[in-house]
Amino acid sequence: MPEYKAPLRDMQFVLHEVFKAEQLWQSLPGTEEVNRELADAILEESAKINENLIAPLSQSGHEEGVKWDDGVVTTPKGYPEAFKQLAEGGWGGLSGEPDYGGQNMPKMLVLLFEEMLYSSNIAMGLYLTLTSGAALAIDSHASDELKEKYLPNMYSGQWAGAMCLTESHAGTDLGRYRPVYDQHRAGGWSDIEGELVVVGQAVRADVDPDLEYLRPLEQVVGVGAAQLCQRVVCDVAVHRIGVQVLDYRPASC
Repeated sequence: MPEYKAPLRDMQFVLHEVFKAEQLWQSLPGTEEVNRELADAILEESAKINENLIAPLSQSGHEEGVKWDDGVVTTPKGYPEAFKQLAEGGWGGLSGEPDYGGQNMPKMLVLLFEEMLYSSNIAMGLYLTLTSGAALAIDSHASDELKEKYLPNMYSGQWAGAMCLTESHAGTDLGRYRPVYDQHRAGGWSDIEGELVVVGQAVRADVDPDLEYLRPLEQVVGVGAAQLCQRVVCDVAVHRIGVQVLDYRPASC
């Protein structure tokens, strides 16, 4: 089995000796208390977790793949437990807003943790970072009510974020995208009706898939950058070349 060894010294060299990160953090609001000792402690613990917990699941997870059974997608052995350990360690909220349970670590530090994740096990990295990305969108654009509802649960790993792409037949050709986008729903909310490809999902069995749309952020070829779906009905799990562990699912909304 391939072994992963985090390039810890290289990362510390770039962070401290090239970018002089500690001096930068102390000059920015919100990161004044982040110093070299704290950064090194986070990187060292990240290296241990990725080398000993996350990396060993990569090959076995790829060989087993995800399974679909009557609308339920199950990840390979060890993935729910590993995700739970990451969540309990606070890794999902490393760069999150502290008012909602995040740790507000600088992105240039969090990026090195994410680099270890992607290098040791890209599927597990996507499960965690898709949630972080969804949380960032909510923190940047949602109402206080939605932030209070979603962010604490996403930072803690109780809920997870997914990526909704185009239809399975369309790929990157958005001109073939057929779902109906309705931005005139009561209360100013938006809705999408049709098929989407949902990439990634919660690996916790107790996560409720009922989600709501945020207001659209922008229009791209008639497709709103809306966040999160109502009820997602999974029709099949698609095995894709390269990342067999991450579930690519054509689903109806």
